[in-house]
Amino acid sequence: MENGYEQITTILMILGWRFFFYVNEWNEPIHIHCRKGDAEAKYWLEVEGFEAM
Repeated sequence: MENGYEQITTILMILGWRFFFYVNEWNEPIHIHCRKGDAEAKYWLEVEGFEAM
């Protein structure tokens, strides 16, 4: 457990940045967490901007 949420497996690694998400963060819009060392970021995803393939 991390930050009080169960962490899901890393979904992407780019230049040392780990992209992941937590389950049960229902109180926020869809987003992804990124971490590299002590640096951390969160990006919100706009579903309307994605096109189905």
